[in-house]
Amino acid sequence: MTLGPVADRPGPLTERLTAPPPPRVSAARGAYEVLIVRRIFGSLIVVTALVSMGVMATGAYFQTAPQTLPTPVTLTTGTTSLGVSFYPGQAPVVPLLIAPGWSTTFCVDIVNNGDYGLSSVSKTVQSTGDPGLWGVLRLAVINNGTCTPGPGTSVGDNTLQGWDGYTANLGPLAKSAHIYLLETLSFPTDGDQSGLQGKTIAVNETFTGQTP
Repeated sequence: MTLGPVADRPGPLTERLTAPPPPRVSAARGAYEVLIVRRIFGSLIVVTALVSMGVMATGAYFQTAPQTLPTPVTLTTGTTSLGVSFYPGQAPVVPLLIAPGWSTTFCVDIVNNGDYGLSSVSKTVQSTGDPGLWGVLRLAVINNGTCTPGPGTSVGDNTLQGWDGYTANLGPLAKSAHIYLLETLSFPTDGDQSGLQGKTIAVNETFTGQTP
C-alpha cells in the first residue's frame, strides 16, 4: 500500500498546516485594553478607599448639651404618730397603799396624729416589781368607742402575768381618729394574800401603730 504525501493525509499535523493563522492584535488595541484594565483596577482602589472612609466616619457624631427640666420633681414622705394619754378626768386613782378588794377604772385615749391612716394599732402591758403581785393583780380592757362605761369589745381580761408577752390588736385607726379604752385594774379578794404585804409593782402600757 502506497501512502500519499504527508500534506494529503488527514491528522493533527495536516490540521496545523492548514489552520488559518490567529488574528493579530494591533498595538493600538493592546494599549487600549491595558488602559481599561488599569482604569478598572484604579476604580476598585477608589471604591475600597471610600468604603473604608465610610466605616471610619460612623464613629463620629455631634452631641447636644444636656438639658434638664425647669423644675425638679420633689418627693416627701409623711410621718406616723400616736398620741396616748388618760382621758381628762378619768385617770387611775391609786391610793398610797392598796389592799385586796381595791380597784380603779380609767380611760386611755389613743389618737392618730400622723399623716397616714393606720391599718392596725397594738397594745402590750409591762410590769416590773414583786412577782407575787404580778400573778394576782388583774387588768380588764374594753373598747367601746367612748370613755363611758358600757358594753363593748373585750380586748383582754387577765392577771398582769397573763398580759406579759401578749399583744392585743385594737384594729385600724384613721388619721385624726381616736380609740378609747376603758380599763379596770383590780386587786382580787381570792384567798389569803398575807404574803403580798409591803410589796410594790409598776404597771405600764405600750401602743404601736402600723400603716398598710
